[in-house]
Amino acid sequence: MSLLNVTSLTPASFILNGIPGLEEVHLWISFPLCAMYSIALTGNFGLMYLIYSEEALHRPMYIFLALLSFTDVLMCTSTLPNTLCILWFNLKEIDFKAYLAQMFFVHTFTKMESGVLMFMALDRYMAICYPLRYATILTNVVIAKARLLTFLRGVMIVIPFSFLTKRLPYCRGNIIPHTWMDRDFYKKSSSSSELVMFNSNNSYVASQSFILNGIPGLERVHVWISLPLFTMYIMSLVGNLGLVYLIHHEEALHRPMYCFLAMLSLTDLLTCTTTLPNALCIFWFDLKKINFNACLVQMFFVHGFTGVESGVLMLMALDCYVAICYPLRYSTILTNPIIAKAGLATFLRGMLLMIPFPFLVKHLPFCQDNIISHTYCDHMSVVKLSCASIKVNVIYGLIVVLLIGVFDISCISVSYTMILQAVISLSSSAARQKAFSTCTAHISAIIITYVPALFTFFTHRFGGHTIPPSLHIIVANLYLLLPPMLNPIVYGVKTKQIRDCVIKFFQGQKIGS
Repeated sequence: MSLLNVTSLTPASFILNGIPGLEEVHLWISFPLCAMYSIALTGNFGLMYLIYSEEALHRPMYIFLALLSFTDVLMCTSTLPNTLCILWFNLKEIDFKAYLAQMFFVHTFTKMESGVLMFMALDRYMAICYPLRYATILTNVVIAKARLLTFLRGVMIVIPFSFLTKRLPYCRGNIIPHTWMDRDFYKKSSSSSELVMFNSNNSYVASQSFILNGIPGLERVHVWISLPLFTMYIMSLVGNLGLVYLIHHEEALHRPMYCFLAMLSLTDLLTCTTTLPNALCIFWFDLKKINFNACLVQMFFVHGFTGVESGVLMLMALDCYVAICYPLRYSTILTNPIIAKAGLATFLRGMLLMIPFPFLVKHLPFCQDNIISHTYCDHMSVVKLSCASIKVNVIYGLIVVLLIGVFDISCISVSYTMILQAVISLSSSAARQKAFSTCTAHISAIIITYVPALFTFFTHRFGGHTIPPSLHIIVANLYLLLPPMLNPIVYGVKTKQIRDCVIKFFQGQKIGS
């Protein structure tokens, strides 16, 4: 780490410096700008009044034109009065919150204007290519929805800029060479291009890496701890690769249940491989340093693959539900395209929801040391080192837990409630036992996956001072290792078809040799 000779600045205000190099002619520059602003207001307000008052202009084309005029008025009003105050009265100071608001409105209205122009192009397309259906396609309801969609798109795209900008540290002065606040100009004042830490003297300590310290308090026995972890990792690789190969090789296992099982095995492989090799390098070779960007990548994949695994377990629960409650329609409901779409949706959900995490962390200032008491880059372990508010990170983390963990557990619970009702309604005890035996392996996989996951989640948020850090780190590693190691064993023991295929496979190998 290197100490930089700059002081930290979280400004209460910025100085908008106008047009650099032309300060002496600011007054003369203001005259054409004021004239253009007056023409813009007069023209657009007149156009809106005309379209509103004349019934002959109450058509989609002119409604979109009125919307364009309204957007233009808002867009220039968000900047020109402030610009004229700078050029005429030298009122250059702008409050930080006012700066965020101006930046938000400027970019929102420009995005809205682009959207309105797009809808006006679609309006011309309908009028020329489908003249007879023009009035039935572009109804008032459709136009209202288009206006609302344009507004919401502009707002939703720009909202993250305000939050990300508010969280940036500023170390290069609060003078902006501009007449209004543009999102690209704050980069010149912020230290967003590098990871920044503050020391007690309020100066910056720039760091490009973190130190993964392993298991705190157990550094002397790191080598001994690594042996069972390494054994579990090898068992995970062998078991899951073998299971995936067996499902691909044996035609009898080309069924939805085993397709989902192959997805689970692949996800387990990727999950443990994102962390265990790095953890073993810490335990064996004391290679604790990790690049900041590599840390963000590892964090993304760890949480992404655990989210995918949760989704696959939910799909497997739905598979059991359809197999038991709708056995005659099983093959028509769970077709290959449905399975492929479900798998793709689960993967995209897990990955897309994790994309904001690296960006939120990258814009945090770090003012404590860069030592992470963990064997891999976990989201909460990293953000706790920040000296800024991590409220946004915590809230988004909880949203992800709701959208993935709570949603999946709810679906699994509902599925098994329906399965239990269906099994109880069966007349024969043998039929009940056979029906429920098909789900025992999946129930075991759910317990193996969710119990350590929930322990890790609640420890991070509520048990930081009561649970020993070493226990928390060990469970966090087991949370990523136990499911990959035990799932192939559980399914191999509990599923007759897999046992039979394994025996058949090895007998065939023996005969062939």
